[in-house]
Amino acid sequence: MKKILSIICAAVVSLSANAQMVALNTDLAMDALQAPSLGMEIVTGNKTTFGVNFIYAWKAMGKNIEATIIQPEFRYYLSHRPVHGIFMGVGALGTRYDAEWSNKSYKGDAFGAGLTFGYVYNITRRLSLDFHAGYGAVFYNQKEYFLDRTEPEETTVDGFPKANAHGYYLLPTRIGISISYVLK
Repeated sequence: MKKILSIICAAVVSLSANAQMVALNTDLAMDALQAPSLGMEIVTGNKTTFGVNFIYAWKAMGKNIEATIIQPEFRYYLSHRPVHGIFMGVGALGTRYDAEWSNKSYKGDAFGAGLTFGYVYNITRRLSLDFHAGYGAVFYNQKEYFLDRTEPEETTVDGFPKANAHGYYLLPTRIGISISYVLK
């Protein structure tokens, strides 16, 4: 996960050196769910942008949930300029999580990719609202057990959880409303 984060940060820095516009954003939907988010979007062409969002959830919605999420995304705007109007995008996600839900504990990693569609409404020259929804495949590898049972010793290898559940789901990869502020 640290390698992926380093590669994405290096790509963002190299792209921002030639970028015409850089915007910071936060996803209001994730913030409302007590999972703070921070993102950056960089114009890469006449109709394209590249963005990365970081989300961290700890005790979200009062539940025993901890998750770190990174979501890179490439967008193509159908309007005459980037960061305005209707867009479609290709995004990915990577997450590490530890959650208790419905008398079960889940601890693992997930990654996925999908398509995103949305609309950016400009409030002022520097401030905009971004409405977006995405759907895709998410692959997971996790340790899963019932909370009322003790964990077997053989479920760890060198102190790390050994996965006993893996697979994939087709589900929403991104849904929300972001507020963006253009820096440059």
